[in-house]
Amino acid sequence: MDNLNEIFKQHDKYQLEMKFTYPLNTELAQNEYHVDTYIFLPNSLGISSTTYSKQDFYSDLQEYIRLKTPVVLLRGMNLDEEAPLKKLERTVRKYSFAPKDPVMYEAYQERLKMFCSIMKSALRDEEMFLERSVSSLNFETLVRNYLDQTVAILQEFRSFRLLVEVPGVPADSLDMFRFVDEFLSLTANKYRYKLWTFLTCGGTFPWTVEVKKKIIRLIRDEIEYRKAGGYPSIPAAESDNDKLIYREGVLKKVMASVLFLKTTVRRDGVLLENLLFGIAAGIAMAFATVVTFVTAKFFYSELSLLVFLIVVLSYMGKDRLKEWLRLYFQAKVRSYLYDYKTKIQSGFGKEVGVCKEGFQFVPESKVDPRILKIRDRDSFSRLANHGFGETVMLARKHVLLYSKNCRNLFTDFKVDGIVDIMRLNIRRFLWKMDNPAKDVFLPDEDGETILKVSGKRLYHVNIVIRYGMAGREDCYTRYRLVLSRSGIRQIVKFPDITSVNGSI
Repeated sequence: MDNLNEIFKQHDKYQLEMKFTYPLNTELAQNEYHVDTYIFLPNSLGISSTTYSKQDFYSDLQEYIRLKTPVVLLRGMNLDEEAPLKKLERTVRKYSFAPKDPVMYEAYQERLKMFCSIMKSALRDEEMFLERSVSSLNFETLVRNYLDQTVAILQEFRSFRLLVEVPGVPADSLDMFRFVDEFLSLTANKYRYKLWTFLTCGGTFPWTVEVKKKIIRLIRDEIEYRKAGGYPSIPAAESDNDKLIYREGVLKKVMASVLFLKTTVRRDGVLLENLLFGIAAGIAMAFATVVTFVTAKFFYSELSLLVFLIVVLSYMGKDRLKEWLRLYFQAKVRSYLYDYKTKIQSGFGKEVGVCKEGFQFVPESKVDPRILKIRDRDSFSRLANHGFGETVMLARKHVLLYSKNCRNLFTDFKVDGIVDIMRLNIRRFLWKMDNPAKDVFLPDEDGETILKVSGKRLYHVNIVIRYGMAGREDCYTRYRLVLSRSGIRQIVKFPDITSVNGSI
């Protein structure tokens, strides 16, 4: 991967997820990226700077920053001595001989979590590859290899348990191994089920009946394995399966924690902002002083009621002038600065980068013409928004990564990217929407009666994302968010556009 990559998808009924992967070129001292997200909202939704503040936006936004999972093919998990499974075995062996060593204990936990993350990504990527390979002449062989390789890797991993079930190894170390084992079992079954669903819906081959039975048998074997091991994550037909879902969620977060980076957030541009506020106060004070001196020279020579009134009025003017200048300077400076500056650190406290974020409402007249061109309102869209128009929100992000500090975060794994995950909750966009259902009437086929059917009332929110790396052309992506008062109905993606010499 040598360019910034973006993924935009629905996370759940009320949240959309934007994921950006920033590639890391270790030959450069710094890697710099920018992402500008323009959200075009129909004014009929009642979203504006008076009803939706910066604080509302940031409270609706949930963000995670983590390292990109090292990419290893499923067949490469135990291929040679440098494969993740072999590295894990060496670490577990070393730890079993020095279970009291805190450094070895940390390495043991880190390696288990890292293997879990790599294995999860390998299973996901392989299953997605199989779905794309349905027309391949080797499709059957690819599917069978996937199933067999998964079983072989799980069996080899589980053989390492004998290395930690020895005297002297603390009970929590064995518990950690069991947690990883449980999560791998759940993950393997998750992607087996996805493959089974694809084979069921994606067409029938002569061999699929046999392979689908094998998949079901493997899924049952894993469930029986968890039962025998005392793992509580057992699905049941007549249950709400809350324990399984809860444990799977917790285990997923714990295993991924090895890749997550620490962040420290503070407001950006505070020093400059306060300096400008001081200048505003100084200008206002100068105004009041000039008024006092001028009136003293021309209108009075001794203390009187007139003097008192003039001084009071001049200070009232000073107070209003200071407030007006403060708002003016704040609006000007915030259009160039960002709202927050996030320091990105590794688990050991080493600073690996800085992320700056800003949010504002932008008058359509000030939106970049290239963005409006990509927004590309057709005749009906212009008609639909003619009476109310659109509100434009802009979320900006600037990321700076320090290559040197990212280079050696892990001793045995190369870090080649940072993943920035943002989830935006759109519930506030739905408050003023009409009822999601509306009756529609039409005559029946015989022409004897009128039928009443249910229709859906939908709203369109258009999103244009401009993103890029320093020294390269920007890329543009447009999405249409189809909403109803019940939540997200659909996300439509339009073709990507890459600028040429700044133009599109």
